[in-house]
Order: sequence, then C-alpha cells, then structure tokens
Amino acid sequence: MKLVNTDLKSFTKHLSNVSLLEYIIEILPKCNIDGPWIAGGSLHRIYRKLPLDESDVDVFFKDRDQLDKFILELNCKAINSTVFKIKTMLVSEWHHTFVITYLDLDIKIQCVNFKYFESIDKLFESFDINLCRIAYNGTNVIYEENALNDINNNQLKFNEGSIFYPSVTLKRLVKYVKMGYNIEDCDLRILTSAFYKIGRAHV
Repeated sequence: MKLVNTDLKSFTKHLSNVSLLEYIIEILPKCNIDGPWIAGGSLHRIYRKLPLDESDVDVFFKDRDQLDKFILELNCKAINSTVFKIKTMLVSEWHHTFVITYLDLDIKIQCVNFKYFESIDKLFESFDINLCRIAYNGTNVIYEENALNDINNNQLKFNEGSIFYPSVTLKRLVKYVKMGYNIEDCDLRILTSAFYKIGRAHV
C-alpha cells in the first residue's frame, strides 16, 4: 500500500473556512506519529465539505496504555476548560464514546478500543472502504494514494480482505450511496463474496 503525506493546511486548502475538525483537533489530546490517530469518516467529510455534526470523530490507538492516557488527558482538559465540556461518556466493548459540548454543538468523539494498531499502515489495512483510508497523526494527513481520487470521482471501492463484518459494510455502502457515490459491479461482488464466506463458515 502506497501512502501519501501532506500537511493539514494543504489537505484543507480547498475549503473556504477553517473546518470544525481543525478546531476539535486543538482541544483534544495531541495525536502523534506513533498514535493516537484521528482517521476515517471525519477526515473524509471535511475534505468533501460535509458537516461534521452527522459523523463521529474516530480516534485509534497503538495500545491500551495510549487509550487510557488519552482518556485521562481528555477528562483533565475538560475539567480545566472554559470552552468545552464532556456531556456524556459511554463505554462498550467497541468504543469509549464521549459527547462533548463545544461551539454550541454536541460532538461525538469515539475512542476505538476493540482493536489496537501498530501503525497507520496496519490501521488502513483494517478499513473496508478505500475513501476512508485517511488519517491525521498530529503533524500530517496521511492517505492511501487513491483515496482522494476516489472521493473526487465519487467512486466507492471496497478493500478485498478487509470486510470482516459484511452487514456493517453494507450499512456503510447505503450511507455512501446516499452521498452520491457510485460502485462498480466488481466491488459489489467483493461484498457478496464476503457474505458468502460468512455463510459458509456457519454451515
């Protein structure tokens, strides 16, 4: 997988205003080259000039210690902040989900805890849809070389071998088709094959 690095300013240069995500980055604990990383849908949405209030800000981690440190720092920052507060926190086997009140908005920060990743490369390998292979590491935005072209061309492509929960991927497909994305027959066959493999495994 070939990755492209660019700074956040270059990634957002086509926007007429500073994005909400850029403001959120300023109040969250800092991302780092070795994690944590903001990745996936929130970066896709700001690149495509879509509102963030309809999406989570997903944060991924290298290990449990990094997750715990992020959560502790987020709580400490909220306690001492005059600009944002933690409204709710929900812990599940998949995520630690915080709803923060900031700029008169409720923003969902989803700290992924069901799996950890040693690098952004490994994180991207787990993503089922190519246009979501975008991450921020505290300094740069990193993306799979074709991800932005797919977004610009309204083309959704599945990553064969990364569809672990086909029913979840199907829900994502519906969401992105509603955004105006197209999908080729070959990619539909990838999803169909994933459902078939799941069915065979339960026979």
